[in-house]
Amino acid sequence: MNRLLTRIYALLVICVFIFTSCYITEHNLESEKDGNMESSAEKNITSTNPAGSEAYVAGELLCLTQTKQQADEIAQLYNITLKSFDNGIAVFTTEEDLQTVIDRGKKNGWVELYKNMVYHALSE
Repeated sequence: MNRLLTRIYALLVICVFIFTSCYITEHNLESEKDGNMESSAEKNITSTNPAGSEAYVAGELLCLTQTKQQADEIAQLYNITLKSFDNGIAVFTTEEDLQTVIDRGKKNGWVELYKNMVYHALSE
């Protein structure tokens, strides 16, 4: 009896997974047809040249740090805002020109910041 219930439960889980996958796929296809596939992050992508080879998230900088406290200190040093910190990666936001902030840090010998670059997989 336990074996039968286990098999029924496994079948139910598989059916729910398949249904959910189909629903998500169908929803994405409908959104693509309507032209609504652009996420909020994609709306903030800026490109520095016409070819678009250097795309980055507008107003965001990254830095590798050991702790959130270090990330807070870096934000104060640069006079920028700490947006998030997770797994050693700090994301900062600023209204200033990103390259100006980066250059100021290099000039003063501060921890280096990087633009939040956007990379796209090659497609056919």
